[in-house]
Amino acid sequence: MLRPTLFTACVAAVLAGCQPAAEQLAAKPMQEFVSQAGKFKVKMPGPPESQTHQFDEKIGPHRIKVAIAMHQVQARNEGYFVGVADIPNVPFLSAIETRQLLEKSRDGAIASSGSTLESSKSALLQGQYQGLEFSAKMPPPPRGVADGQIRGRIYLVGSRLYQLYVGGAPALVNDPRTAEFFDSFKVSE
Repeated sequence: MLRPTLFTACVAAVLAGCQPAAEQLAAKPMQEFVSQAGKFKVKMPGPPESQTHQFDEKIGPHRIKVAIAMHQVQARNEGYFVGVADIPNVPFLSAIETRQLLEKSRDGAIASSGSTLESSKSALLQGQYQGLEFSAKMPPPPRGVADGQIRGRIYLVGSRLYQLYVGGAPALVNDPRTAEFFDSFKVSE
């Protein structure tokens, strides 16, 4: 089974201290970003910066290398993030095993960022892909953002894990544009 730390190193580093910028994300227009490699599209407040990280993961008795593509738009202490990882050689997972994988991914991201889970519920992507939607409270500075929050959604589509996060002040996390970000996320086959 996949360790809960698949995205945590990337997400924790980014959510704990986004880069300074001249304007906050609320002032930027939403625009569609399409990832041909990640097979998804989403609306974000500006073009994202993209990075790829390699991790060694243990799945069952096997150790494999997993590449994680992170796409992020950041300003000061806020950001929008999409992470994509192909998990090779994953056997067909039952609904219960998929739920466990999603929960471990959520819990790992929250724990590594020092955040506290506030709520979590099932989510469905495009009417067919199982997921989780959650919110968490960020730790205070210097590790987090004063009164900061995280909203996230995690989906497993075949052997590809998608994680979407918005982190920052409550005004950003609860802004209608955050709902637009999550609701605009679509995968292609």
